[in-house]
Amino acid sequence: VAAIVIGALFAAGFYFQMQSVLEKEVREKAELIFFQVESVQNYVRKTLRPRMYQEMPDKFVIEAMSSSFISRSIMEGTPESAGHLLYRRVAVDARNPDFEAREKERELMQFFTEHPSIQVWQGRLMIGGTDHFVMARPVRFEPSCMYCHGHPETAPPELIAKYGFRGFGREEGSVGGLDFVGLPISAQTGMVQQKVMTYLIIFSLTA
Repeated sequence: VAAIVIGALFAAGFYFQMQSVLEKEVREKAELIFFQVESVQNYVRKTLRPRMYQEMPDKFVIEAMSSSFISRSIMEGTPESAGHLLYRRVAVDARNPDFEAREKERELMQFFTEHPSIQVWQGRLMIGGTDHFVMARPVRFEPSCMYCHGHPETAPPELIAKYGFRGFGREEGSVGGLDFVGLPISAQTGMVQQKVMTYLIIFSLTA
C-alpha cells in the first residue's frame, strides 16, 4: 500500500509537470503567432499604407491598405498542418458581419475596457466542444485608425461601397476589437492522461 501511494504521488507530480510543459509550448506558439500578426500589421501601417497614399492619394485599396484585411487573409491561408489553429480579429458592429464578436469575445473586450493596464489575457476555454488554450489582446483605436473608423463623411468611399455604413463612430483610445488566438489542446491533454494512467497501472501491478 505504501508503494502504491508513493507511486500515485509520483504520477500526480508527473501529470502536473507534463501539463506545465504542454501549456508552456502552446503559450510560446500563441505568442509567436501574435508576433507574426503584429509584424504584418505594423508593416502595413508604417510602410505599405503610406507608400500607397503617395502613389494613389485619392484612393483606398482595401487589399493593400487595411491592416485587418491583410492580417486576416494571411492567417486564413494557414495550412491544416498547423493543427486547426483558430485566429480571429473581431469587433462589435464589425464592418464585415463575418467578424462580429461572439459572446465570450465581447466579455474579453469588456474585461480589457475595465482593466486598461492589462494588455494580454490567456487561459483555457471550451470552443466547439474542444478544449483550447486562448490568448487574446485588445485592439485600441489610434489616431491613424479614425480616418476609416471615425465619421463616414470623411472616410474612403471604397469602404462605404463595399461594407456600407457599418463600423463607424469609433472613439480614439477605445477598445474596438480583439485579436484572438486559440490552439486546441484536447488531444495533447488526452495523451498526457493516457501516459500517466499507463504508468500507474504498471507501477500498481509491479507493487
